[in-house]
Amino acid sequence: MKQSLIILCILFIITGCAAQKFPYAIGMSEADFNANKSRIDLVEATTKRTVYKRDIEYDNRPGGTMKPTASMYYYFVEGKLVRMERVEVLQQPAVVIQPAVRG
Repeated sequence: MKQSLIILCILFIITGCAAQKFPYAIGMSEADFNANKSRIDLVEATTKRTVYKRDIEYDNRPGGTMKPTASMYYYFVEGKLVRMERVEVLQQPAVVIQPAVRG
């Protein structure tokens, strides 16, 4: 009974991970990419190369600014996706300066 439960749990984990489908794959056409894009901005467009950007993570801490903290860049050459790159956006630290006490 215990072995059956362990095997069943392992099967759930394996099938759950296998069921995830990424919407973008190297080699896909730009037309397919544009058909199912959401929140994607065009960054660069030349005759041979096109670059798109999608913000994927936001600063949603309490008191956060909801600015993007990570973005994905998608590079197309002659209409085919050739590169995907994740870029972390560096957040400037907040500096609080206490006013001078006069006395």
